[in-house]
Amino acid sequence: MRHDFTLFRRKGQKVWYFHYYDGDRRTTKSTGKIKKYEAEEFAKAFVNLAPRFDITLREYADSFFVWGECTWIKRQHAKSRPFSESMAKMRRAHLTNYLLPAFGRYKLAEINAVKIEDWLISLPLANQTKKHIQYTLNIILGEAEREGILVMNPVRKVEPLGRKARSRDVFTLDELRVLLPADTQELLRIWRDWKYVSAFALLATTGIRSGELRALHWRHVIWEGGLVIEQAVKSDGSIGVTKTNRSRVVLIPSRTVELIQRWRENTVHSAQEDLIFPGRNPKSPLDKTSLLDALRRALQAAEIATEGRNIVVHSFRHTFNTLLRPVLPQSALQAMTGH
Repeated sequence: MRHDFTLFRRKGQKVWYFHYYDGDRRTTKSTGKIKKYEAEEFAKAFVNLAPRFDITLREYADSFFVWGECTWIKRQHAKSRPFSESMAKMRRAHLTNYLLPAFGRYKLAEINAVKIEDWLISLPLANQTKKHIQYTLNIILGEAEREGILVMNPVRKVEPLGRKARSRDVFTLDELRVLLPADTQELLRIWRDWKYVSAFALLATTGIRSGELRALHWRHVIWEGGLVIEQAVKSDGSIGVTKTNRSRVVLIPSRTVELIQRWRENTVHSAQEDLIFPGRNPKSPLDKTSLLDALRRALQAAEIATEGRNIVVHSFRHTFNTLLRPVLPQSALQAMTGH
């Protein structure tokens, strides 16, 4: 039978510590007390104040990151902290696609640092993506701690991941020809509309970042064959300066210019100050998730094999660099891609 806590002293120290159970895991905490009776009172109070709510992650996070419903988001806005709808959509995707399948059935007190860490290590994702998912869980369990449902947010005890990223695979020239065929009907069959045709043609033929693409306005297009890159979409959905804080001009092949023109002819948002690729409303840029979803649909439609490959939107930039590196001086390629 478990005791609520066990007092002990560490060798050479006068302060009393105690062991207690956080779910299935034994945890250690300092009482900050030198006298044993004071330490015992502290430990009793700590353990007795710790709620034992039988609530699962799925139940607790039911409305988390749901725009217009999530109380955590409302509190951030009330405190004038930026948290965009696109960011909410991304965090909600982390929750539904990764966190709930792994931990949804667990009671909050059963989720500990060991389980989180072992699970993160097992995910076949880049470390940067894992960090984003971990931060999403940190928000949720941090809120549970704030509300007194958890004694402590276990994510804080998870060791940080390294910077090593899962490498992005590149496209072959044949795959690019299949994805962006000369035949108009086949092009539209693969991408469904001119918006994504022009977006991915730009990514493939310029090597710009997806954040730079999504921040483009019509005024940035030089119809003679160029594109002004002076801003980018940030992680919170706002538009700011580029990653390097510098502007540049990139060249666009004539066929890409034609595809962009076709999109302009088919959109109602074609004024100079309009976004080329708007999201849910004309003033907000297209979010990363929508861009990735469009790519996945196109890969399937084009019957391009992706099993065992890390094909993402950034793969177009990686492919552009890979193909041009043997034929261009490094300084010229860096200038074009904004490195």
